Amino acid sequence: MQKSIPYKLSIRIEADGFSFVLAQSEKTLLKRQLRCNKNELVNKLVAELQLQNLSEKPFDQVEVIIHSSTAQLVPCEIYRKADETQWLQLKNQDKLYVASDYIDIYGCYNIFATDLKLYNAIKAVLPSQTAFKHALTKLIIQPVHSDTCLRIFQGNKFIDICAIQQGKLLLANTIAIENDADAAYWIMNVIEQLNLTVKTDDIEIQSETSSSLRNILNELLQ
Repeated sequence: MQKSIPYKLSIRIEADGFSFVLAQSEKTLLKRQLRCNKNELVNKLVAELQLQNLSEKPFDQVEVIIHSSTAQLVPCEIYRKADETQWLQLKNQDKLYVASDYIDIYGCYNIFATDLKLYNAIKAVLPSQTAFKHALTKLIIQPVHSDTCLRIFQGNKFIDICAIQQGKLLLANTIAIENDADAAYWIMNVIEQLNLTVKTDDIEIQSETSSSLRNILNELLQ
């Protein structure tokens, strides 16, 4: 009998819902995106995973990508695993699962928090080796093709933004927004505060929906 090919599942958790992609041998088998409020998220995510029979797949890799403003970049010289909760305790009122991503090229750790209820719910229906990653880390570690770069992931009600100049990480943050004009305001604010000389070609925008953000920035940066 031919051995089954393992599946790869990527789940993206956002402030206003979640999405996931199921793939086998680099071929996308299923894409789902659901909007819901924070209080409904855990139950709706678990229900959807069970509805699609995802808990029964022979997964080779499961990755949960968290978009969250509750993160902190810590230089590797002062990083200690035991301090992670302390570094985030002022930002988080609820009990949370705290984890870290090491960013080799910038010599720092991206410390981030995951709601404990969400963490336990996912662990209950998916393999124990499920990896929790922070969205900002995925933006930061991508190759930079210019001396100055602004990299943005645009969600429904937020942007993840990082600024890199001559190989140095200047900023990494998540900002709540209401619309494209709001996103453009915060991006221009970052450019001004960091005193960056940026052309629109230096701004990388990733979005899963149609967006007028680049058109607005083209006008503002003329």
